[in-house]
Amino acid sequence: MLCASPDYVARAGSPQSLAELAMHDCVRYRFPTTGKLQPWSIASDGSEPPNLRTVMTCNNMEALRGAVVAGFGIGFMPDFLVLDSLASGALVPMLDGHSIVPGQFSILWPSSWQLSPKLHVFVDFLCENLFSECREPSVWIRSSES
Repeated sequence: MLCASPDYVARAGSPQSLAELAMHDCVRYRFPTTGKLQPWSIASDGSEPPNLRTVMTCNNMEALRGAVVAGFGIGFMPDFLVLDSLASGALVPMLDGHSIVPGQFSILWPSSWQLSPKLHVFVDFLCENLFSECREPSVWIRSSES
């Protein structure tokens, strides 16, 4: 989801189209293993809006959420990460009517491992709870053999 704090919206306004994102401050996620920025696949064709103005990068999603809540700019985060902040009013959704390409969440384990009771309980817990409040969850769980 694209989100911003009410303070940021009061100061900078709310984009009404994908093109208007170029006029806003963006807080981006940088993958720690590759150093690449996470693409914002929010256009209906799955492409990234051009010319995003990145004012801060984070290599941790919780830090990214904290920066967005603090008013540094607009952030693109998984639904499950921002649900509590949306419910409390610390964040507001941006461009909610636009098509956003859903992501996925995967759990992988080596095929040589037996599914231990602890792992089985953990996987069941995630399936039942992690995405229960999200609009369109996408959970794929399989062994690395698949």
